[in-house]
Amino acid sequence: MSCPEKRLPNAEERERMQGFPAGHTQGFEFDKRASFIGNTFHCIVVAFLLATLLKAKGHLPEIPPVVVLWERSF
Repeated sequence: MSCPEKRLPNAEERERMQGFPAGHTQGFEFDKRASFIGNTFHCIVVAFLLATLLKAKGHLPEIPPVVVLWERSF
């Protein structure tokens, strides 16, 4: 009995596994889609939420755009 070949799930499969609606990451370039759904996504969400809190408390002059957070994550 042979074992099936292992492979990483693609972006569509990752969306389904993590509970996102189909096509949730369609707006991103193909290479970024899979990593967007991986650990990087959670880091960007946490950074954005923290920036929102810091701005509300007066410690940050503005909330950085998500695009900037995404670019800085690499």
